[in-house]
Amino acid sequence: MTTESVFYDFVNGIIEKNSPRKIFMLDNYRFRFGVTRMVVISGIVYFISQAYIASILHDLNPLLFVKAQTTFSKEVYLELLSAWQAAGLMPNYFKHFYLDFFHPVFYAVFLSALMAKAMNLNGASSGYNRLLLLPFIAGAMDLVENCFHLSFISNADSITQTKIIISALAANIKWALAGISLLVAFVFFIQHQLKVKKGK
Repeated sequence: MTTESVFYDFVNGIIEKNSPRKIFMLDNYRFRFGVTRMVVISGIVYFISQAYIASILHDLNPLLFVKAQTTFSKEVYLELLSAWQAAGLMPNYFKHFYLDFFHPVFYAVFLSALMAKAMNLNGASSGYNRLLLLPFIAGAMDLVENCFHLSFISNADSITQTKIIISALAANIKWALAGISLLVAFVFFIQHQLKVKKGK
């Protein structure tokens, strides 16, 4: 048994639990969003949003910003917060939230459209459609993380180790699911290319 067949058998085992109504809804979503036009439009919206957020957070150092999102340590988070406060960068941190509560929707639609397009090109069965939910779960985790961090910078006294752990867990799940979504799209695109080359 090949690694590829193991992967698809595993996915099939998960998606067989879908109800008929959910399957129909995901079929409809895949049909409407798994087209080049939707991938391009949602991609443009996502990248514009991402570029704007990056411009706001540039002075905070993107790597340190991700560290603040994903750390499970209250002490590490407070150190980063103190450093940004000392540098007068807290307005930047706060400002990015204006768009960051919409941004998860932008990347969820883009990633799911990309996945749907890859599935359509590959002729994947509708059973795989449940995978299209992954980017939206990632987006939901992003919103959970945003709510915690907004409360942290609004009231430092609200920062507790438990809240940091919950926030970090949501952030890490977000990044993991976003990465898995890209990987799924990549696998289907590669398989499509292999089929095309084999058919020549």
